[in-house]
Amino acid sequence: MFTHSSKNVFQVKLKKFKQFLQQMYGILSDLLKKLLRCLEIGLDLPFGTLLDQHTNINSESSVTALRLIHYPPILFEVPENCIRCGEHTDYGTVTLLFQDNIGGLEVKNRNNEWVQAHPVPGAILVNVGDMLQTLTSGRLVATPHRVLIPEEERLKRCSRKSVAFFVNPNKKVVLKPFGAPEDDKKSYKTSHEHLHSRLSSALILKP
Repeated sequence: MFTHSSKNVFQVKLKKFKQFLQQMYGILSDLLKKLLRCLEIGLDLPFGTLLDQHTNINSESSVTALRLIHYPPILFEVPENCIRCGEHTDYGTVTLLFQDNIGGLEVKNRNNEWVQAHPVPGAILVNVGDMLQTLTSGRLVATPHRVLIPEEERLKRCSRKSVAFFVNPNKKVVLKPFGAPEDDKKSYKTSHEHLHSRLSSALILKP
């Protein structure tokens, strides 16, 4: 039960934590601009091609999200073939991921082999998402990944924490591949339509 004093301390800490996360969101937004520019150069795209599709990430209407992810410690016998997070690709443009030293993340390479993505101190792991794969016509492939339960008992009994910055284009961006003919009559989804479709299939959302 909280006392009046402890409630005040908690509220102060919560306010500071919120401010920290807001500051982190801003720093990651600035970093993202540099990353998108690097991608434009690497893909030989005109300046602003990707940047212009991500102008709303700091607005209230943005679906770009900073998520704090917690995997609880496992203090019981685990049935065979259980994992912490099943195989999937991220839905958006890119994901910037920070992970602790517990490990367990694996990514699938182009030979269809699972490779451990060992935590590297001070490093940010960058995942390509579905929308960037579509925009680049598969030149950049969305990264299938999963999170396994550590085999080592000591690590299994530790909680695992990660922070993910899920980047999505502006809602009205049409996911038409770069270089597609201007008179292309194919029906392309918008960023918002793709995201809603993926979330609906994963979470069974109502329209």
